[in-house]
Amino acid sequence: MRMLTISLPVLAILAAACGGTTPDDADRGRIVSIEMTDFAFSPPTVTLKPGERVTFLFKNVGTVEHEFMAGAGAIATKGYRQDWLALARLEPASGQHGGGHAGEGVRVVPRGTGNLTILVPPLAGEFEFGCFVEGHYASGMKGTLIVDAGRAPQSVPVAPVGANPATIPTGRPVEVRPAPSPIDGMEGMGH
Repeated sequence: MRMLTISLPVLAILAAACGGTTPDDADRGRIVSIEMTDFAFSPPTVTLKPGERVTFLFKNVGTVEHEFMAGAGAIATKGYRQDWLALARLEPASGQHGGGHAGEGVRVVPRGTGNLTILVPPLAGEFEFGCFVEGHYASGMKGTLIVDAGRAPQSVPVAPVGANPATIPTGRPVEVRPAPSPIDGMEGMGH
């Protein structure tokens, strides 16, 4: 799984050292702040518009590490069968995470912060976001992500889990790649 664990001050220092921009620039789009506690997200519901640029700002006020993943078809301690974040254009590119998880996500250390800027995919509907650190999802650490079709005419309906992506009308060519099962080859792997 590709995960990002970085704090805002570290990102600002790295960007300044490389002559780049910081997360405080206007190109990060709308800001959505999400607080992570032991074991909940606040707010528990987030509404987005298809096609909008959004920067999630995460603050972990808990005493253990937490993560943010989004999709449909939760698999306990693994992630989502239908990975919503994988459909979004992620910035910055996240690093590899080998904790037995499948899909995109952001890890945030205790008392730490993190961020993720995305371009919201053109799929309208309700998705779930959750923390798949062992035991957290089962303890209720999840929320609802609503992509509101009424706010953007270019949005399309959500494909059911397991649907062929080639049948999803997007108005642009669709690359069809078989998705690996998030549980294949992971038997016996701990978190």
